[in-house]
Amino acid sequence: MPPPSWTTREQWAWLFERKGACADARRRGRLSPWLTTVYHDFFIRWPECDIPFGPNAPKLTPEQEVELADAIETRQNQIYVWFKNHRSRTARDSRGVPAAITQSLMKGKGRAPQAREVFCRMFYDDEKKAVVERDLTAERKVVGRKLDRREVLRITRARVDTMFSEAGDEVRAQVEARVAEEKALRAVSLPTEGGSQMPQDYQKFHTCHMLTMTTSAIDAAPTLIEQLLEPIAQQTGWCYTVVAAGPSPENNGDIHSFA
Repeated sequence: MPPPSWTTREQWAWLFERKGACADARRRGRLSPWLTTVYHDFFIRWPECDIPFGPNAPKLTPEQEVELADAIETRQNQIYVWFKNHRSRTARDSRGVPAAITQSLMKGKGRAPQAREVFCRMFYDDEKKAVVERDLTAERKVVGRKLDRREVLRITRARVDTMFSEAGDEVRAQVEARVAEEKALRAVSLPTEGGSQMPQDYQKFHTCHMLTMTTSAIDAAPTLIEQLLEPIAQQTGWCYTVVAAGPSPENNGDIHSFA
């Protein structure tokens, strides 16, 4: 059974009204001076001296002053803990965001390349992009609005799947050869004591795995960014745009981007 709250109903409401100001002070790095003001205002409204000694207590003895100082310190700590415990869920969870992002980006690092993905990297030229764009334009006219990212991805994948299934034998053979090559690279393992331990073996292992991790992170980034920003957009009513660009390991280091 949880311990009873130290606040009265009026005190709880008074503290609750200041949650927003507390969050703002924390964001600006001004929490300590803000709390000092809160302590002052709280004790003016509810003098701590009234609890042990009554509202009309005579001059306190040295022993009573020590007792009052301890009581004030305890109350200040209770107020601090109250605001800490009543932080919004978003604020509390934000402390674990960097680790969660890293974990999410690395989840797919062991996934083998798919033929459709390799086909798209090798043969998705301007002509094919124009075909996909016509599909997207037609769908926008049907639904009468801008397509969200999931819809764009669904339509694009469907068209690319069709292109791949209709590709000639030569194209399919090139794709299958590249898939086999990439799977072989992902299967490279660190040399053991019983095997080769030449420097180039270690270099090949670390190069392959770093490329795999980087590629997986790039692939996972758009979905993760969308999941991260969606609740913020709902809470603020704002629209957010993220533009990312950099060298792509899957395209020989050429600069690619997404938004």
